[in-house]
Amino acid sequence: MQQPGIILGLGMYHQKNTAMKKIIFALLTLCMASATQAAAPVPENIKHDFALLFPQATNLVWTEQKEGLYEVDFTFNQQSYAALIDKKGTMLHAGKTLNWFGFPAQVRKTLSTNYAGFSMKVMLKENDHYFAEFTQNGANYMVLLDNTGQVIFSSKE
Repeated sequence: MQQPGIILGLGMYHQKNTAMKKIIFALLTLCMASATQAAAPVPENIKHDFALLFPQATNLVWTEQKEGLYEVDFTFNQQSYAALIDKKGTMLHAGKTLNWFGFPAQVRKTLSTNYAGFSMKVMLKENDHYFAEFTQNGANYMVLLDNTGQVIFSSKE
């Protein structure tokens, strides 16, 4: 089993010097891949490696994404999480899924002010960073914010 390259928010294998590029890539890949989901069997090595990292995880829902990536939504410690795993079994990302009020007030304010009229799709927490994927006026947005509401990265497709 390969050790995860980026796991933030779970406190299990946090790497202090993880580059912001890797965080952004993992988050963007997770959300962009959601448009190309396919129902296909998940290789046993991926399920096995995930079970070693999260033996207490329940309610697993696996989805094959594009380019050999697999997303798993699961419950861990009575909270909802999402993880992205590559075909070798390496976890690229794992974070707690949130509802709107799970975001700090400053993050909600920034999103409401800068993206009025948006429709939220995905909300994740990564330690002190918050990721939102949403639509606004027919365009898809992906925004990474810090816990003060400062936008770190924003992408529009």
